[in-house]
Amino acid sequence: TNLVWKTELPGPGASSPISVGERILVTCYSGYGVDTQSPGNVADLKRHLLCVNRTDGRILWNKVVEAKMPEPPFKGSMQRHGYASSTPASDGGRVYVFFGKSGVFAFDLEGRQVWHADVGSPTHEWGTGASPVVYKNLVIVNASIESESLVALDVRTGKEVWRAEGIKEAY
Repeated sequence: TNLVWKTELPGPGASSPISVGERILVTCYSGYGVDTQSPGNVADLKRHLLCVNRTDGRILWNKVVEAKMPEPPFKGSMQRHGYASSTPASDGGRVYVFFGKSGVFAFDLEGRQVWHADVGSPTHEWGTGASPVVYKNLVIVNASIESESLVALDVRTGKEVWRAEGIKEAY
C-alpha cells in the first residue's frame, strides 16, 4: 500500500539511501553473512554500491567491491548490521563510499570508479559504521577502527590532505 515501486537488492545492508537528482544511491553486501544460520565463506563477501532510478526503481548500475581480507566473522554485532553500514555521500557529481578496511571509493554518477584510498586495515568485531562526509573539496572519513584517525581526502584524487590521529589510551 502506498508504494510507488519496490526493488530487490543483491543483499542486505544497514546504510541509508541518498538522493542525487533522479538517482538513489545505497550500499549493500552479498556472498557472506546473508543467512544467520549459514553465513557461508567470508572469502565470498562482496560490497555493492547501487544506483537506482528514482522514478521507477530500476537499477541503473551496480558496482561490486571485493572485500579486503580478513573481515570480522559474522557473529555478534555483525549479525545486527552486516557489512554495508556506511551511508554514501555525494557532492552532486560523484558519490563516495567507505567500506572499512577495503577503503574509500569515489564513483562518478555513471558508475565509473574515479579513485580508491586505503585508510587503514585493522578490524573490529563491530565492523565499520562511519559514513563519509563531503565538505568543500574534502571527503572526511572517521577511520577510528582502521587507523585510529580522522582522515581528509581530496575529492578529485583521493589523496590524503590531512589526518588527525586519535588519542591512544590504555584500558
